[in-house]
Amino acid sequence: LSKPANYHLAIEWKTRLQPLLSFQTFEGSIQNNATATGFKNVKVRISGYSDTDYLIEKRNYVLTEFIDAGDSQSFKWRTELWDNDIDRFELEIIEAESY
Repeated sequence: LSKPANYHLAIEWKTRLQPLLSFQTFEGSIQNNATATGFKNVKVRISGYSDTDYLIEKRNYVLTEFIDAGDSQSFKWRTELWDNDIDRFELEIIEAESY
């Protein structure tokens, strides 16, 4: 876990369900707020919670791009369908390599 990455990187996202095509799309961008450090290979954890805040499932995805200081990089992950009991999702950056 890279604490500087979590401090300097921010994620904005939205999700869209495509039930007939059997997938869910997560898309957004990761912003690097650092002034001198770039990041790459940013690992993001998507967690799905029930309406009682029980963690049902989590999956990790990696954005294998360079994000220079002060820049952002967009992502779009098409995932297999999640459990029907999931009420909400959370995305968090759990690791990143600095350069």
